[in-house]
Amino acid sequence: PPSDGPAQGQQDGVGPHRLRALDRSAVFALEEDPFLEPLGEGSPIDKFLEKNPNGGIHHVCYEVDDIIAARDQLKAAGARVLGDGEPKIGAHGKPVLFLHPKDFLGTLTELEQA
Repeated sequence: PPSDGPAQGQQDGVGPHRLRALDRSAVFALEEDPFLEPLGEGSPIDKFLEKNPNGGIHHVCYEVDDIIAARDQLKAAGARVLGDGEPKIGAHGKPVLFLHPKDFLGTLTELEQA
């Protein structure tokens, strides 16, 4: 059968960096409502919608087994981690980090601990 991308465990290019595609289905599965709305004026989502009144993709999230190892690997490859570089507890109660959009073709990229 034709391939629709890298096999589990192979490398897949993302922007100027490479992320390991551990499970392609995890990247595309929508487990929860993918739509966002601002919680208040001046919130990151509010600012995004001001710049993009028709909406669009705010960010992509990759679930990783070891967020510290993933962060360190990406930093070594030149990616910039936003904030102080330490994971914070995200919306799903798991540690998360965000990577600078300019390092990923303009897409805000989130890493979430599995």
